[in-house]
Amino acid sequence: MQDKMESQNCWEPIIHEKEGVINAFAKEALDSLEERLTRTAEGASDEYMVKLEEEEYAKAVKILTDTYAECPHVKHIQDALDKPDFIWDSLFIENIGPDAVNKWYRNPLKADIQAFKKDNTIYDAENPYFSYIYKVVLYERYIKFLLEDKKKHQLLIEIDQDRKRWKEREQKEAEADAFIADMEQKLAERKAALDKDDPKEYTFGHNLKDDELEALTECVNEVNMFRTKESVTKEQLKSILDCDPKTILKARSNRLVAHFFDQLSIHHFITNEWQAVVAKNKLILASRKNGYINQNDLSVAVNYLRTNFLEEEYTTIEEYIKELKALREKEKTEKKGK
Repeated sequence: MQDKMESQNCWEPIIHEKEGVINAFAKEALDSLEERLTRTAEGASDEYMVKLEEEEYAKAVKILTDTYAECPHVKHIQDALDKPDFIWDSLFIENIGPDAVNKWYRNPLKADIQAFKKDNTIYDAENPYFSYIYKVVLYERYIKFLLEDKKKHQLLIEIDQDRKRWKEREQKEAEADAFIADMEQKLAERKAALDKDDPKEYTFGHNLKDDELEALTECVNEVNMFRTKESVTKEQLKSILDCDPKTILKARSNRLVAHFFDQLSIHHFITNEWQAVVAKNKLILASRKNGYINQNDLSVAVNYLRTNFLEEEYTTIEEYIKELKALREKEKTEKKGK
């Protein structure tokens, strides 16, 4: 045990010195490879750099694959590259045989990087597999750099793509805003022209009380009649029924809107000309197009509803309005009794 420890104390510094030479040679070559890619990136797109680094990665992997096939012993170096003494701390020395080990321990190494650049096998005779170890150190570190740098360029590509998507979205929103503004201008001109030709004032003619408006507001919110982040208020609904909307609401469904006003009309809470009132006064934005609900939208919706099975949200509207009607009839009866 003591002989082994003495041997380690004797030979480890020699191996460590040679590791330092390999590290220095590999670092200079790696710095050159990295600088070439960095300079290329200054005038190239991130897409080009990703493609180039994939090609470089493939070349480096082939070199390493060939190296490991020609000299399986240096596979142990790869396994220990994350350690400070990647030769001494690996199983390389234990697996190359006594003659090769003796050469590593006994033969001094005079580092000559210029000569090594011309022929990286010049040390192999006195230090077996030296050139193979150099390739492992250089190209294993190179592929690690390539993978990390490729991730950087891919991230920049993703950021650029996100930026382009935001610009496209902003452009589309700007175009949509311009379209809506143009539509509103045209609709305003059309309304002015229609008002000129038809000076009649269109109103619902309702006399709904506060408690009835509160019930109808509850109904509107329960069936989600409008696309709003917040609940519709009684004041908003009243302003619509007064044909002077304080907020222009967008319908979630034209049919729901049509059914709501149709039921109010059927139960005599508003005029039977309610379709013209909604359209002429431009009270509500249509659900699936730019612009306001027009009389044709409402007519089509009513015709559909009167010939098809109604879903729960439509029957909910009917129940609310029937209940209001029943309460009114009850109040009338009570007044007559008095």
